[in-house]
Amino acid sequence: MNGPLLAILALAAAAAHAAIADDPPAAEGPVEDVNVVLAEPENFTDLAPQHLAGQLRDHLQRRAAQYVAEDQTLTITLNDVDMAGGFEIWRGPQFFDVRIMRDVYPPRIDLSFELTGADGAVLASGERRLQDLSYLMRVRPKNDPDQLTYEKQLLDEWLRKEFR
Repeated sequence: MNGPLLAILALAAAAAHAAIADDPPAAEGPVEDVNVVLAEPENFTDLAPQHLAGQLRDHLQRRAAQYVAEDQTLTITLNDVDMAGGFEIWRGPQFFDVRIMRDVYPPRIDLSFELTGADGAVLASGERRLQDLSYLMRVRPKNDPDQLTYEKQLLDEWLRKEFR
């Protein structure tokens, strides 16, 4: 490769890394002001292991707390989670537990939310179907052990857009 092309690639990689490293600050509001409910996790498309559902719930509760004022309460109900990637069991028994990442298997999360004020009045509410069709284009830290990276990024992006 020639020098200018390498420089452009290095700049693009640095910008992508900065976007991932742009982690929201620690929660400003009390985490108690955010309730995350898992609606029938046993019926989720994915996320069957309870520890993964709990990790996603805890992540969402911590991140959402920064968007909730002291006198507000946010309740988020996760109705379905379809993790990034899919199982291609037709490949044989050695692939039963291997999640294959392809464009046709984007992460998807169905949720509903309600933001209420101190007086109990509903300030915002709705249902959302979150999906990231370009999840494979996101930079993911090498050897990232987090199985929920794409789902957490999807939720973080929704929180930033919904509760600016």
